[in-house]
This record gives sequence, structure tokens and C-alpha cells, in this order.
Amino acid sequence: MYMNTSGAGTAPPVRSVRRVLQILDLFAATQRPARLTEIALALRLPKSSCHALLSTLKASGYLYEVASAVGYYPTRRWLDRASAISAADPIARRLRPMMESVHADTGETVVVAQRADTSSCYIEVVESSQNIRYSAQVGECKPLHATASGKALLATMPAAERRSLLTRATLRSLTPLTIVEPDVLEADLDRGRARGWYVTEGETESDVAGVAVALRIDDEPYAVVVAGPLYRMSTRLETIAATLRSAAHDVGAL
Repeated sequence: MYMNTSGAGTAPPVRSVRRVLQILDLFAATQRPARLTEIALALRLPKSSCHALLSTLKASGYLYEVASAVGYYPTRRWLDRASAISAADPIARRLRPMMESVHADTGETVVVAQRADTSSCYIEVVESSQNIRYSAQVGECKPLHATASGKALLATMPAAERRSLLTRATLRSLTPLTIVEPDVLEADLDRGRARGWYVTEGETESDVAGVAVALRIDDEPYAVVVAGPLYRMSTRLETIAATLRSAAHDVGAL
């Protein structure tokens, strides 16, 4: 089911952008044309406002009307623009070969993440081809405190800035093993710095483990993480960490 995620206190220009993204999410989820009434209901918008938004997208070549009784559907213009943008992604160009090398050596999913406030957001993914694997999507975001990538990103922050962030963040428990005490988390980050890599075992999802290292590219911090089923990762954490650190060294591992 498509969920509306708009915020009541968001400024109008941001609301407009968010609504366009919600329209894309709706079509991605349903994979079929949608009528004005359905889209307006999903976005919780008056029909008049929704019609104006759809008309703008149609006039710009991003939507077309299949038929008045069938509804709207996105054109290939989205794909063409996205493909051109993706092909020129500077971070993907720089890190993709390293990610594919790590994937080949470990057989597990490899992710590059960047901090977005209190979340670790995936900006590039090479997913494992194994039947049982950690499945990740570009654009997916997870809490910093509960993920290996998040720990690596937290560790790159100045101590005062990190303390401020953890004070206002909600360190909620995702599993019984999630660290939710700031002092305990700081101690875990200290251990990660000492060995040069960060780990979660069942802290994000009970059956998933992750190993991450921190990177700095053009003075911007990133994390690269290898994630997979706990039963397959738990006996290989140090080996995977060594593979990841070695592969990442040439692109700026901290």
C-alpha cells in the first residue's frame, strides 16, 4: 500500500517536491496507470491542487494520459534523465570498481552510505547474488546508531558534534541487541577506531551482520559496508574487514 509521508509543517516549495516524489513512489509501487482521484487520495490533496501538479508534469513531458478513464502514467523521460545522471555519478565512478571487487571476494552485499542528519543513507549498492542475502536499495536510510555504516560515519564526526547529535536523536531499539545508551555506543566506536573497522551483529536486524570502514573523499565522509546473513558473516568478520580495508585503502580509507 502506498503511504503518504508529507509533513504538515513543511514549507510550500518542499511540499511540492515531496509530492512529486510521492507520485513517483506511487507509480513504482503500483506499476499501472492511476486516475486523478486515486493520486489525490494517496497524496491527501484536493483534486484541484493535484490536477495542477499532474498538469505541470504532463506539460513538461514527465507524465502522459493513457485515457481519461484510465489515468496518468510516467513517460520514459524520467528514465532517460536518471540514466544520464547515474552514468556521471562521481562517487559511483570512483567506488564502484572497489565495491565490485569486495563483492567478488566476500560474496556479500556491499553498500556505500552517507550521513543524512541522524540516518545512514545508501547511495550505491552492489547486491549479493546469493539466494539468502542482505537486500539493500539505493536511497534506503537506517538509524546511525544501529548500523555498521552509521557507526563508521558517527566515528568521523568531531566529538562535540557527535554528542549533540546523539543527544537529540532517538536511539530506539530495533532488536534486543541494538545499543541505545550513548556511553555504550561511544565505547563501541572507540573499539572500532582502534581496530579500524566497525561492526553490527544482529543490531539492525536480528539475523544480519555488517562490517564497515570510513572513507573521506574530497573531505566528505562516507562509509563502505559489507552486510549479509549473521550465520554466514559471524565467523568471517575479521577476514571480511581485512578485505574491505585493503580494497578501500586506495580511495581514502580513514
